[in-house]
Amino acid sequence: MAKDDDTPTLRELSAGKGRLIDVMSSAYLQRSINSAVETTLQDQVNARNQRMLLMTKQLNKIVDL
Repeated sequence: MAKDDDTPTLRELSAGKGRLIDVMSSAYLQRSINSAVETTLQDQVNARNQRMLLMTKQLNKIVDL
């Protein structure tokens, strides 16, 4: 049988849940940020690839002249 001292109070229990919610919120925010950064990097890569394709086409036209 647990002693009275070993039983957590309602405040202690709710404080633990608050920290858990904070950790979960932080993890969700971090995933959102990572996703946004990944999307931005992919957009930059796609834009660079489009520029390279355009330059290649232009160079091929110059060579054909």
